[in-house]
Amino acid sequence: MQVTLSAEAILGVVMAFGSAMVTWLGYLHTQLGTIKVSLAETRLENKTLWDFQLRRGALEAIGNGVATKNSPLKVREEFLVVNEELGKPLREFYSKIGRPAMTNAELAFQIERHFGSEIVDKVCVPHGLSYGACLIIAIAVARGDPVVDV
Repeated sequence: MQVTLSAEAILGVVMAFGSAMVTWLGYLHTQLGTIKVSLAETRLENKTLWDFQLRRGALEAIGNGVATKNSPLKVREEFLVVNEELGKPLREFYSKIGRPAMTNAELAFQIERHFGSEIVDKVCVPHGLSYGACLIIAIAVARGDPVVDV
């Protein structure tokens, strides 16, 4: 069985499809702004949470004698050499990913992603730390600078 469509019928189908596509693209365009706002809010919330974690880590470090705060926070020397086994990989990692504009929150996030379990086992547990002081130490070791601005 052969079906023959007129030029008008084909044009009608093409126009209907084109109209549907334009409507769909218009809808996506209106949603794009909402998606951008949501992503920006998520980034801000993530940064705020990491900043919060690092500030609590600074308090823990001061309270446990790991660091002193005479504006700025400075990790004590004996904690910078806490684990040579972990120090070299942290410094190498930072030399690969570190950039001048990288914030402590960004660095802490990356260190936690790549070294989280090792930091817990080799730094936090032996020194009774748990709230973020371990990340403060890791940042200082990775950067090779005992001063950590939080």
